Amino acid sequence: MPSLVDEQAHLLAADRHLRLAVYLIATRETRVANDRAAGWDTRLSEELLGTMHQTLRHFIVYRQAICEAIEAERLP
Repeated sequence: MPSLVDEQAHLLAADRHLRLAVYLIATRETRVANDRAAGWDTRLSEELLGTMHQTLRHFIVYRQAICEAIEAERLP
């Protein structure tokens, strides 16, 4: 089983990934909105955005698992 130090390092990495994912999703949402306003076909961009949201949800679940592992390690 990973040590508390390992889990804390994983948590920091997960937090960085979450921040990046949120930034990339916001950027994609802006691009889709601008393309839609310009009258362009945004179907593929919207599909990508859906996949990005799904990936973000997986990141959140993964982060929660890390938090639970840290909490379990702290318990006597």
